Amino acid sequence: MLSFKTLYVAAVIALLPLPAVSGAPWIQTEVTDDGITIYSRESEYENLRELMAEWRIKNSAYKVFKSAMSMETYRDLNKYLIDYRMTKTANPHAWYCYQRVSFPLIKDRDYTLYQESKEDPANGAYSISWIIDNDKGPPPQKDVIRVAVSRGAVTVTSDKNSNNVLLNYQIMFDPGGAVPKWLVNYVNKQTLPDILRVIKKNSFIQQEK
Repeated sequence: MLSFKTLYVAAVIALLPLPAVSGAPWIQTEVTDDGITIYSRESEYENLRELMAEWRIKNSAYKVFKSAMSMETYRDLNKYLIDYRMTKTANPHAWYCYQRVSFPLIKDRDYTLYQESKEDPANGAYSISWIIDNDKGPPPQKDVIRVAVSRGAVTVTSDKNSNNVLLNYQIMFDPGGAVPKWLVNYVNKQTLPDILRVIKKNSFIQQEK
């Protein structure tokens, strides 16, 4: 897998409604062997696809949500994260997050995200969302490519008729630079199921603690 997979994952470590998009319909592209359904649609950015994945998990919505929020969930990829700064806002459930990642072969990337979480325990509904907001972070740096496209949301909702929760993950991400869009789309699609799997795995680890 290409190294800019790390950028994709780092952007998660953050429910606003998502920004307006093209309104193109979602198209189911595949169902993995372990039951993750993946969808894709056109975005407002030329040749860049927006992706969504859904997975039913037998666990509590709260545990899955905490896993999606936890830096520990993404510990295997944090070795590339060389700068991480959080800035609080007036909303205790919203913050800005600046990140810079560095890895071999390609230039460093950096970006600032606006992130927000919402919790509705009574209805078993939780969410995290993020959108790029580079104006709220440090100025551009020489020889560092600034990511201009990153938005998404993770929602976790309980199924009151079963012990399942629905994990929904929506993402659009472009690392920028000279990476062609077809390759960005391919890596994003290949990465997405792995992110859901690590969220599920860590949700059970947290439950055992």
